[in-house]
Amino acid sequence: MKADLEILDALPSESPAREALLADIERRIVGSSTADTKRRDPAGVALGFFFLGLAIWLAVLAVNASGALHGIFLGCAIAVGALGIYGVGADLRKVERDAKGRPIR
Repeated sequence: MKADLEILDALPSESPAREALLADIERRIVGSSTADTKRRDPAGVALGFFFLGLAIWLAVLAVNASGALHGIFLGCAIAVGALGIYGVGADLRKVERDAKGRPIR
């Protein structure tokens, strides 16, 4: 883009190539500003589903456990399940994201 602007400055004002180059630069600027930049974070979604699977496994362990282990496994299943639901919900939405996948707004 910078090179195109330098070429544009070097061309005479009455040149047809100048008009064509100016139209091309304008088209690229408008296209880049209106491009869809919203996306999902697939790694976050996968991690959220992993936590949900882990929560289901912990819940099964809680059902089969007895005594104090039942409460420990059930508490862990609820906590890990809540993290999984939050992760899937937050990362499945299409929003503008930075290079690391974090929402910009």
